[in-house]
Amino acid sequence: MKKAVIIFILIALKVAGQDSLRRRIPMPEIGGYLKYMEQLSFVENVDTSSLTSLLHNRINFKWAPGNFLFRLEARNRLFYGDLIKSNPAFMKSLEADPGAVGLSRVWLDKYSVGIHSIIDRALINYNNGNWDITLGRQR
Repeated sequence: MKKAVIIFILIALKVAGQDSLRRRIPMPEIGGYLKYMEQLSFVENVDTSSLTSLLHNRINFKWAPGNFLFRLEARNRLFYGDLIKSNPAFMKSLEADPGAVGLSRVWLDKYSVGIHSIIDRALINYNNGNWDITLGRQR
């Protein structure tokens, strides 16, 4: 029974794999999400607490005409609260981009508010039979 379950899972993963689904996008597709998070930090007691909020947005663009796949994905974040106020180097550290091209930017870093954006995926892929070539920034 275990072997049948494992085989079923492997077949389902192959059917729902990235390569089999990406060719079915004749029109450009845009998606993403927006989420809000709170961070409460304290060392010994709640009287010395630190509260920071994060509004996080991701935008995903994908288009697969024919044998090509074009993909662009960006992340935007709005930080506000005690972390930004107490650590002036925090927003600067987000701007450091380890990629070959710097696609990270801090738009605002004043008072207790910081806004940061980064294009973390931008690629072109060509797939035709035995050929699969991808150029650009990938995860």
